[in-house]
Amino acid sequence: MAVVMDSQQTVRHPASLDGIGLHSGETVTMTVSPAAADTGILFRAADGTLIPANTDHVVDSNSATTVGAFGVRVRTIEHLMAAAAALGIDNLMVDIDGPEVPAADGSAKPFVDLLHSAGRVSLAAPRRPITIAQPIRVFRRKASSVVSDHNFNIVERGIDCTSLGSCNCRRDPDVRRRCVRSVVQEIDQGNSHRFSGTVDPRRCWRQIHLK
Repeated sequence: MAVVMDSQQTVRHPASLDGIGLHSGETVTMTVSPAAADTGILFRAADGTLIPANTDHVVDSNSATTVGAFGVRVRTIEHLMAAAAALGIDNLMVDIDGPEVPAADGSAKPFVDLLHSAGRVSLAAPRRPITIAQPIRVFRRKASSVVSDHNFNIVERGIDCTSLGSCNCRRDPDVRRRCVRSVVQEIDQGNSHRFSGTVDPRRCWRQIHLK
C-alpha cells in the first residue's frame, strides 16, 4: 500500500527489542505498538505511567535525552526518536520495563530495523508540522546549533543501484529501506557531510523535503 506522507503514520503491529541500558546497565524490553492519531510518541513505564516524548517532558539532556512525568523517567530515547522521525512515524505507544531504552549496538540502525519490522499504517488525520517562526539558536560550551524556517532539500547518501535498473527509492520500499539504513550508518560514523552535492544519475537518492 502506498504511504500518504501528508497523513499521520503509525506502525501496523507490535514489535519488541531486548537489550541493556547504556547508562543504567539494566536489562530492558521495549515494545512499540500502534497508536491513534495525535497520540505522538508515548512511553508507558512498567508501573503504567504515561510519558509523552515531547519538549514539555524533557527533564534532562546531559549525555542522553530523558523524559519524565510524575517522578518516573525514561532515559536515552534519542535513537528511537530519530528513527521514528526518519521513517515518518508520528504515533507510537512504547512500553518499556526499565529506566532506559536499550542501547542495542549504540546506533539508530536497530531502531530503524525494529520500526520496519512493525510495518506502517496511514491514519485518517493530517500531519500538523511545526512552523519555525524565527531562528532558534542553542549554545552549549563550544558547540552550537541553529534551526531556521527555510525551504530546502536534503540530499541523503546515495547507494549504488545500477544493477536494479531504473528505480525510485520513494516508490520502492526495499530501496527506500536500504537508503535509510545507509544514512543511519553514515550519521553514526560522523559522515553527515556526505549528504550534500550533485545528484549522480547512476545512483539512487532519497530526498526529504523540509518546509
